[in-house]
Amino acid sequence: MLEHMLKTLKFNTLTPIQEQMFKALDDPRHIVGLAPTGTGKTYAYLLPILSKIDMNLKAVQAVILVPTNELVIQVSAMLKAVQLEALSYKSYYGSMDMQKEVTWLSKNQPSLVITTPSKLFELVRTNQALKIHEAKYLVLDEADMLFDDEFLSLIDGTLSSLQESKILLFSATITKAMTPFINKYFGTYLLIDTTKDHHLKIEYLLVKEGYDRKETLIDITKVIQPYLALIFVSKKENAKALFESLSEQNLNICYFSSDLNVKQRKKLLENIHDNVYQYVIASDLMARGIDFKASHV
Repeated sequence: MLEHMLKTLKFNTLTPIQEQMFKALDDPRHIVGLAPTGTGKTYAYLLPILSKIDMNLKAVQAVILVPTNELVIQVSAMLKAVQLEALSYKSYYGSMDMQKEVTWLSKNQPSLVITTPSKLFELVRTNQALKIHEAKYLVLDEADMLFDDEFLSLIDGTLSSLQESKILLFSATITKAMTPFINKYFGTYLLIDTTKDHHLKIEYLLVKEGYDRKETLIDITKVIQPYLALIFVSKKENAKALFESLSEQNLNICYFSSDLNVKQRKKLLENIHDNVYQYVIASDLMARGIDFKASHV
């Protein structure tokens, strides 16, 4: 089945994290997987887990937790690309009609769930609608962004519903905030660290202090021709002002903001992937694991 999925996705080669994860899923220990952003971590866990799911079993067998609604949508799209028509799965994110989902769950249970910690807590603990106690796999993806106090309390409050799940944690790095969680739940675990095995062709350039940042950025846009350029701004008010300034330069640009509702952000992401825009101004919301074929950052 794994080979069939690889052919469907037209994967001719595997990245180091994918190669090692495909071999490691049968290891009885929990797994911590480390690899740089953009090296195929999602398919590294998704494909082997899919190969283990019993399509005829009407029960939750795997839960995938990600930190943002955008990542729920992205992982769901990657799952659709595998084209497993027999698979029953559900994605839960903000703006959905959750009462409708609770009603559906009263008569059905999906084999695989993709969601955020808050939505999982809502469905498992608050509404007691999603039955995850038999799940064999729990994935914490982009884990370095999952371990703030709010997410931790939600994850802690949900894990008690799991009985004997194998936990798979994936991140670019192990942060101090992750260590207590790993010590609490993992015991002896398998560490797959492919950080040094990936050779990314990235050129780093630094603009020293002393220059007007906005004017320098405008000058840069006049000499580059990006396939897609992501412009990250630390403060929301600065991002909006920069968007207005760059719009005056007649650039093909958009502003990706948490002020937009989930449906608006979903549509904007689709447009970005369809090359509608050449420049995107964003906060760290867009840096949280979302895949882009960007030429400049």
